[in-house]
Amino acid sequence: MDEIDNLLEQFKQKAENTIKKTVEDYPDFKQMELEYCALINEGNSIRGMILKHPENCDKSTYMVLTKQVAYNYVDKIRGRYSALQLVPLLITKLFDEYKKRLEMFKKEENYPELINLNEQMYVFSKRYIYRKNIADILYQKYKNFKQAREIYQEIEKENPKDAEYWNNYAEICAEYEDKEKQKYCLKQKEIYELKSKVQKLIDDKKYDEAIKIDEKLFKLTDNYQYKLDIANIFAICKENHSKAIKIYKECESKMKENKDYWYQFSDIYRHKKNYYKQVLCLQKAIDIELSEPEEETPEAGV
Repeated sequence: MDEIDNLLEQFKQKAENTIKKTVEDYPDFKQMELEYCALINEGNSIRGMILKHPENCDKSTYMVLTKQVAYNYVDKIRGRYSALQLVPLLITKLFDEYKKRLEMFKKEENYPELINLNEQMYVFSKRYIYRKNIADILYQKYKNFKQAREIYQEIEKENPKDAEYWNNYAEICAEYEDKEKQKYCLKQKEIYELKSKVQKLIDDKKYDEAIKIDEKLFKLTDNYQYKLDIANIFAICKENHSKAIKIYKECESKMKENKDYWYQFSDIYRHKKNYYKQVLCLQKAIDIELSEPEEETPEAGV
């Protein structure tokens, strides 16, 4: 492990020096990007070497390094491997510069650079919003509906909860006269617009209006979670626990195999201070959870 310790020390020195620099310290942004990417790859390479000997990691460090815990928890990388805390810091600083350049290219209407930059930001973050940005440029500015549609179809696999995405996808489907898909997209758009309104109404303490929208969402989707959302408003916001319990019982035949239903139901009884019923609900939730197959441990990725 002496080799890894030496590599970590060298990486730490280079990364700390790099983080101190500003964009102005480089001949151009490309040079800064290359230096950051090289260091990020170097850190990830060392991480891969460490994971070949997991017995040398404490549990919290191992979970971060195998990405079972998000890099937000870098403080959990302890001891000899703490230098790897610098990897997410490098990513964050580079990403902040990407965001500044994104705004600059938008003002300049430099669409080729916007496409390249969004692609790079997607590589780092894996957030579909950057692929969506590319698709929007392709169909809005270049009228390249074919490629935009392909990207939107790929994004759909991630089940985006984004009203704008579904609106734009509906527009692309209209270009292909795909009426069934367009109708589906517009329905999804309406659902996510309504969901956004519900949260705002709750924040504004307009609970009765929020309940009406949740009722509309249930009619649109036949998803009983919206019924439970109504019950939760009654319980938590209006402190009407009896009404909440009544709704939960109405949903039981549809939700009884869902562990989250029982966990949420237990919370209602806890608010009502009916601890006997709370424990019964918790037991049902635990029984369902124990009967589910265990998830496989995620593989380490560089």
